[in-house]
Amino acid sequence: MLDRTQAPPLKKFEYQGFPTYYTQKLSNGIELILIPFGDMPVLEIQMVVQTGYCYEPQNAVAQSAFKLLTDGTPKYSSSELAEKLDFYGSEITCTAGYEQSTITLSTPTKHINNTLPLLYEVYYQANFPETEWKTYQQRMLRMLEIEEKKTQAMASKFFLKRLWGNYPYGKKATKEDFQIIDLETIKKFHQTEILKNQIYLIVSGNFEETTILKLLNEYFGKLVLNSNQTPSLSKILSPKSEIGKYIHNMDNQVQSSIKLGHISIPKNHPDYEELQVLGTLLGGFFGSRLMKNIREEKGFTYGIYGGFLGMKENGYFVVSTDVANEYVDATLEEIYKEIQRIQNEKVTEEELQVVKNYMLGNLLSSMETPFQIADTLSLLKLNNLTVEHLKKTFQLIKNIKTERITELANQYINLNNMIVVIAGTRNY
Repeated sequence: MLDRTQAPPLKKFEYQGFPTYYTQKLSNGIELILIPFGDMPVLEIQMVVQTGYCYEPQNAVAQSAFKLLTDGTPKYSSSELAEKLDFYGSEITCTAGYEQSTITLSTPTKHINNTLPLLYEVYYQANFPETEWKTYQQRMLRMLEIEEKKTQAMASKFFLKRLWGNYPYGKKATKEDFQIIDLETIKKFHQTEILKNQIYLIVSGNFEETTILKLLNEYFGKLVLNSNQTPSLSKILSPKSEIGKYIHNMDNQVQSSIKLGHISIPKNHPDYEELQVLGTLLGGFFGSRLMKNIREEKGFTYGIYGGFLGMKENGYFVVSTDVANEYVDATLEEIYKEIQRIQNEKVTEEELQVVKNYMLGNLLSSMETPFQIADTLSLLKLNNLTVEHLKKTFQLIKNIKTERITELANQYINLNNMIVVIAGTRNY
């Protein structure tokens, strides 16, 4: 009989290599990445556009422009387009990011002849109906009004502002932004940013290469090749953090949200992947030190996260949690204790191995489906990395030593540079 009081034996992970993919160019030079993978008769076409929040003229423009792409074309109204996609069991999703954004078609392979023209229309011919814009604007205003009453949302908003200053990574749209934005600005962003900046396409799933290449050339190969390149943010401006402790007092809240941290390194920094091991050990999974201490032992919270987040140009260290108002000070004290402990006391081999196994398993499982592979390639390209980086990451995680964890903790976590934001009901 299976003894469930005993943990199963740990197995060694081995890197199996990145799945096969091919690169092509359409007749006009647009880059195409093909990932033939999987037996299910479905495919995904991801159009990656080299623009986003960082390059919008005012807050909420990029978010609104990408959202409204599927809300009308010269041929179809919003509801007609939705019904047509639904008829084919397909979906088009548009998502704005900081430096790059995506327009993604998910469709059964057999219907690609019917659904690819819709992707082209959404990208190239969106007409941004006034009624759809007003509906979306009012919906966002109502949602943001609700958000302003949530401690998590307010802690995040003020933390990012204190962390980045006017740097684009600190952008978070507000009610005021949506009140002053106008449809003409959104339309102009579509014309000058979405249509004028470089794009590339990733096709993943079950497809016949000759057929898909012919179809893509028919619709996207005739576009005028976009040559605009978005400038590096680091050449435009620098983050300006406001170090200190900040209280955002909110009436009638039974709990407070805490965010603390400071600026760190970007995703393509040589130390970034090793730093993920430190972050995971400290607060990046359910067995982390912060979770064991503040959730399991102290009972202050249901969950706490801590770690390093990297973007293309910069990154940051952050710890985030929600606790009852009376536990705020004690929680901060325990967070600082755990940071100092990991800086001053050597991690045990056993604890480090558990984290390694968790991270290696996650890395391997992130390449199990064609759509995951497409997302991974897109992220690598954004950060100017190659697939060889994944093999290197695997080896770095597998071979990192306990001494290196201590070294990283002292090098990349600075308690004197912390920005601490607390949103909730405080009595002073």
